[in-house]
Amino acid sequence: MVVLIVLAAVGVGVDRLAARLVAGEAERRLVAEGFSRPTVEMHGFPFLTQLAARTFTRVTVTSEGLEAGEGRASDVRAELTEVRTPQAGPVRIGSLAATGTVPYDVVEQAVGSLGLAAGPAGQVEVSRTVEVAGQSFDVVATARVRASGTRLRIVPTDLQVAGVPALTDRVRALLADRVALVYDIPDLPDGVQVDAVTATPAGFEVRATGREVSADPG
Repeated sequence: MVVLIVLAAVGVGVDRLAARLVAGEAERRLVAEGFSRPTVEMHGFPFLTQLAARTFTRVTVTSEGLEAGEGRASDVRAELTEVRTPQAGPVRIGSLAATGTVPYDVVEQAVGSLGLAAGPAGQVEVSRTVEVAGQSFDVVATARVRASGTRLRIVPTDLQVAGVPALTDRVRALLADRVALVYDIPDLPDGVQVDAVTATPAGFEVRATGREVSADPG
């Protein structure tokens, strides 16, 4: 009986060691893909059978940040299930649920000529100089943030214009149209879309999900 207990303990130890080695290799590859200080956790027991089949039941990835092309996000976390890693070709992920925060300055640089800050109740405050009929208006707008495929859409709900106490409906509509904007989140894997977005003090907190996601193994 003691021998069986020892053998079982050794087996568990070897299994967990293999999981840790695979996670470590995944972390090194993620660093090369632009993740900062990533942590990978391989779930499920036994792990060695998953390794032999090259299919991993559940994987958790966390990272302080991610830089991809002109995009950047912080506090990244992803839960992956049924991760299939063939010897050749893209990695296939059965399902993915991820969150991350896109800083305001990333969107400001991509769109240009505007300022962004957190507003009330999960909305965003947009400041922008807008030209209408040859006149310049310094506009501050409170706006809703919506998810649309791989995009963030910012739609004004209230406008204030410096030095203009009252606006006609026509001018208000024209200003709102100039202040509204769309930001395309770059480099999302095939099969991933944005489900929800909220304005926070740190930036746009984005939740994305996908099924049967294809990803370049790097």
